[in-house]
Amino acid sequence: MSELVSIVVAAKNCLPWLRRLVAACRRARLKGATLLIVDGASHDGTVAWLEEEAPGGEASDLRWISRPDLGIAEAWNRGVAAARGEWIVFLGADDLPGEAAAWNRAVDCLARLPPAWEVAAFPVGMISPREVDLGVQEPTLGSGNSKILAINTLPHQGVFHRRTIWTRLGGFDARFPVACDYEFLVRALVAGTDVCLFSGPPPVRMTFGGVSKHDPLGNLWEFRRIQILHGVRRFRPRWWLAWARALARASVRPLIGDPTSRWIADAVRRLRGLPRVWTVP
Repeated sequence: MSELVSIVVAAKNCLPWLRRLVAACRRARLKGATLLIVDGASHDGTVAWLEEEAPGGEASDLRWISRPDLGIAEAWNRGVAAARGEWIVFLGADDLPGEAAAWNRAVDCLARLPPAWEVAAFPVGMISPREVDLGVQEPTLGSGNSKILAINTLPHQGVFHRRTIWTRLGGFDARFPVACDYEFLVRALVAGTDVCLFSGPPPVRMTFGGVSKHDPLGNLWEFRRIQILHGVRRFRPRWWLAWARALARASVRPLIGDPTSRWIADAVRRLRGLPRVWTVP
């Protein structure tokens, strides 16, 4: 199968993670996929290593570009412009593909989707930085898109976009440095785009603890700005619950320290019937 999916990875100064990701993708021999690394002019040896792996910026399974950028939105837009696959998915440098069989199944599903479907969402496996399995995050929209219009319920690493959607809607909005992926999805939903939801084994794995976890209040404020921008003004119960949790973490952490706050966060998750994520190495 020729390149059906372009896996776009925005990266800067994270060579060890990129080595792991490229090695994992090559071991899995991902069906119909090419890895496209958009490097932000790293100075940690990334460019020299990439040149060894794909001389001149291109190999059969890996392509790359490197130049300064102003953030992830610009890097992703650059990746979209350079991508060749009919479908595009975005991974972080610290993310990984799922099992080869799960990835291949997802690619087969995408190949069968009619052109009218421009967004497809799959489950995402969550792992710790040391690759301990933390469970699976299922994509959900809610009735009338109620859930995702309150809080992001589509893990971005599992969202595959048909390349034509950017021609219709434009690129990622750099005004939202953390949540530009959420803004794009809300923009698509408001424009009437349908999302095809899939279940089953996750084709990708996401490392827990990304940039959105560093400042949950700031992330939620970006979400709210996005919702207002697209006319979603009514507050929903899921929104208030997310704010309450973020406020609790932000208030308690300075008083009791990060290790204790992580232990409490996981204790609350266990009471809710969820697996630990904050205290797993």
